[in-house]
Amino acid sequence: MKLVEHYIMRGTRRLVLIIVRFSDLYFRQLLRTALSDRSGKWDISS
Repeated sequence: MKLVEHYIMRGTRRLVLIIVRFSDLYFRQLLRTALSDRSGKWDISS
């Protein structure tokens, strides 16, 4: 039982880390797209 619990804990920890990494990358991409859109609009206006 202890081994199983240990593996489950490791698995959940890995999953959380992966989710955090993907969410961070996703948010960064969203910010980049938003900034690029703004800069593009500014370039067009100017």
